[in-house]
Amino acid sequence: MTSLINRSELEKKHQVNRYQKLAQLLKILEERKDLPADLIESIDARIVSLNDLASDDRAFNGSLRRTYNGIIQDLAKKLKVVPKSYYRNMWMGLGMAVFGVPIGVAYGTSLGNMAFMGVGIGVGMAIGLAVGGGMDKKAAAEGRQLDIEL
Repeated sequence: MTSLINRSELEKKHQVNRYQKLAQLLKILEERKDLPADLIESIDARIVSLNDLASDDRAFNGSLRRTYNGIIQDLAKKLKVVPKSYYRNMWMGLGMAVFGVPIGVAYGTSLGNMAFMGVGIGVGMAIGLAVGGGMDKKAAAEGRQLDIEL
C-alpha cells in the first residue's frame, strides 16, 4: 500500500488534523490482511493523487477531505467495514428527513399550527440516532468496525 509523504510544513490546524486522521486510517488498513487487491489499488490511486499535490495548493484541502471520505465509502460499500459512529451519523440526518418531517407535518396539521413541525424533526432525529446506534453496535459485534472515529 502506498504511504503518505511527510507534510511537516502544514500550518493550519484543520489540515494537520485531517492529515493525521488520514494517516491513522491508512495505518489501520495496513494492519488488516483481508483487503481485496482492487480496493488496495483504489486506495493507492487516491493516495498517489494526494501526494502529487503541493501542500500550499488550494485544491489540497479539498482533495485531502475527498480522499479520506472516498476511502471510508469504498470500505463501507465493498467490505461493510465502517468507522465508529458511521451509521449513527448517517441515520441522524435520514431520521430527521424520513421520519421527522412527516411526523412534524402531521403534528402541526392536527394542532392547526405548523410551528410544531420542529417537534417532529426532534422525534425523527431521536429515531435516527437509535437506529444508527443499533447498527453501529451490530457492526462492532460482528468485527466490522474500524478503531477510528469519524
